Amino acid sequence: MKPGWLVVAKNDSSIKTMSYVGNGIINQQRVVKELEVYGNGHWNLSFGVVCVLTSDQKSLLSPGDGMFRVRDVDNLLRIVDNAEMCKGWPLGESTTGQVQPVERFQTAEGEPEEIRQRARACSWLKPARSKGTGCRVCNEHLRYARKSATLKATSHDASIAPTDAEWSLIDKAPPSIAPTDAEWSLIDKAPPSIAPTDAEWSLIDEDDADVAAIVAKYLPQINSQSLLRDQLLNQEQNLGRAPRGRRWNPEVVKACLTLWASNPRTYKKLSSLGMLVTLPSGRLLRYYKNSVHQKAGLNKDMLRWMHEEAKSKQVPPHGMTGGIVFDEMSIQSDLQIIYSEGKVKIVGLVDMGAECSAMRVLKEGKASAQLATHVLLFMYQGDSGFRFPFMHVPTAETTAPEIYVLFWKAVRGLIEWGFSVNYACFGGAVHNRSFLKMHFNGSNSAAVSASFATHNACLPHLPLVMMMDPKHLFKKIRNNIIKSGFGINSTRLLSHQAGFITWEMWVKAYQWDRAANPSEVSRIHHVLTDEHIWPNNGQKMRNKLAEDVLGKEMLHLFKAYQKAVGRNGDSLNGAIQLLEATSVLIANFVDTRPITSVEDYRLHCNARALQWFTSWEDAVMSDLQDTAIVKRRKLMSQETRFYMKSAILGFGSLVRQKQKTHPGTSINAAQINSDSVENIFCQQRAILHGANDNPNYKQFMYGMNTIILTADTVNNSHCNTGVAAEPFSFRVQKPINPKK
Repeated sequence: MKPGWLVVAKNDSSIKTMSYVGNGIINQQRVVKELEVYGNGHWNLSFGVVCVLTSDQKSLLSPGDGMFRVRDVDNLLRIVDNAEMCKGWPLGESTTGQVQPVERFQTAEGEPEEIRQRARACSWLKPARSKGTGCRVCNEHLRYARKSATLKATSHDASIAPTDAEWSLIDKAPPSIAPTDAEWSLIDKAPPSIAPTDAEWSLIDEDDADVAAIVAKYLPQINSQSLLRDQLLNQEQNLGRAPRGRRWNPEVVKACLTLWASNPRTYKKLSSLGMLVTLPSGRLLRYYKNSVHQKAGLNKDMLRWMHEEAKSKQVPPHGMTGGIVFDEMSIQSDLQIIYSEGKVKIVGLVDMGAECSAMRVLKEGKASAQLATHVLLFMYQGDSGFRFPFMHVPTAETTAPEIYVLFWKAVRGLIEWGFSVNYACFGGAVHNRSFLKMHFNGSNSAAVSASFATHNACLPHLPLVMMMDPKHLFKKIRNNIIKSGFGINSTRLLSHQAGFITWEMWVKAYQWDRAANPSEVSRIHHVLTDEHIWPNNGQKMRNKLAEDVLGKEMLHLFKAYQKAVGRNGDSLNGAIQLLEATSVLIANFVDTRPITSVEDYRLHCNARALQWFTSWEDAVMSDLQDTAIVKRRKLMSQETRFYMKSAILGFGSLVRQKQKTHPGTSINAAQINSDSVENIFCQQRAILHGANDNPNYKQFMYGMNTIILTADTVNNSHCNTGVAAEPFSFRVQKPINPKK
């Protein structure tokens, strides 16, 4: 037995030895080493009652594979004999954090006492060949304490910038306490009993405050509401944490979610560039996106999401009153199996609710399943600019009674969540017109006499206006003019008292502008292209092309062309008068300036434009010499004329009603259209599903959350300005993981 070692216990299975030479004295009590060797070759090393090392841990203290061998006894005792106890650090170094009570330490009897401290989770064992005095845990504690003290010193004095030596103290531990590779090889990993707990990392909160102070000092342009500041603080907080332990600022999650939803591949590339320490994973962002399960019909989660979004955007009381805009989009007929809310479901069949299903059974005399060919989308548009798509149903060319049931169900659902509906805006399809006339006993004249304001069954004190989309109106007017001409294929010959109105006039004016002004910059109507003059079926659906050929620029071109042709210019009088009316309507319905009074001059201009079309209709219909067929050829279609009255008279009723219920508030004509719904359809076709112009209903459902989180919920002027929605789980207490 080596000198200084005593055998204190021995039996058939183990032998325990003790050494008291060279060990420290803490609070006047000697700390001894105890080495217990078992018959199976394993051993334990303890300082007093604390086990600091076992043979299961690969280190310099466990020769070979850690098993005890007779020839290694001397070597084992020699290495254990040289193991030193952790002495912590002097009292004046740091007194913050989770530390042991103050201890009086002596190297040997008769030596002077030192007042020192150790970490609460001190491992007692100093690494071999370490130049410091502490163990691994105490060294880490001292490193964080010094870093915190240095950051506080620099943040308190704005005139003193950290020196290179100070930054080196922050970036890496001082050489005197930084363990070397050989020192770490002594203990490859700490025993479970000495792993730092959450309480022992309490200095992290202090570090956060220090980092915030440094950001405020050296980056004063980054205010407290800046996304960059939140991202910097998040990076500091998550540095060194396991993926499951990372926490993210809501604004950081929102920004990353927008990037990820727009292009997951680009977001993944950004995460791998190393510009930032870490970003939220795609899986976490997917949980945030899918916290609302999309399904057909009225969805309570969607209504609640819409309500919470209105609160977060501070929508004023008059903004909680608005209208419902709905439109239909064709989809691919396809059955798909999905897993939602813990259930396996089949989607792709027509699903418009129990009432509509019962009506189909009564009509057809049998119950049958039918593949959906269209999807009907309902969007709420508040008078202050707030908008939100809250319901969609798979259909097969919805009929007017089915629209009636779905619409009033939607109105009732909105009222339950604090929203009021004072108008409906929709396209000019035949079923939509039938739906409108259902509220006026099926009579066109009754609708016109009431200025398209009908009784509101859910809110009797608030009349409901039925108006058709003004943007669709301009396309219909343009399409009627395209059909007008003297050719064999022309189905109309629009005739006004001032002269004929044919599409050939637009073609000749366009060609004259090109010939007279070869340079594109010098042309009178500089945006006019072949797509405007010879549109195909797809281009006929674009609102902008119709507005360009009926607006003020076109009127200016016609007047210039009329002067150029001289005496023959009188033949253009009818077309010029029509352009004078349509240009006024287009300018007023795309005007973003608010209307605050029923006496607004734009309403009077709309009324005069409608009067011009009405007088034209009255003059043609009062001519007794023409047959009914000839009269129809001279006028635009009856549907277009009814459409025009609905848009103009309906908007006037809406302004009067708004000033009556919410005096002093305003309404924006540029927002009363179906552009927002059309934008969603465009994203579904061309962005979310790989330029798939015919998605199925499953793809449509999965794309809705992405659109809501990346599009704008507050529209201040045009349809592409505002603030995107926040994830549903930001405001509602529910698990982020939808499976829980």
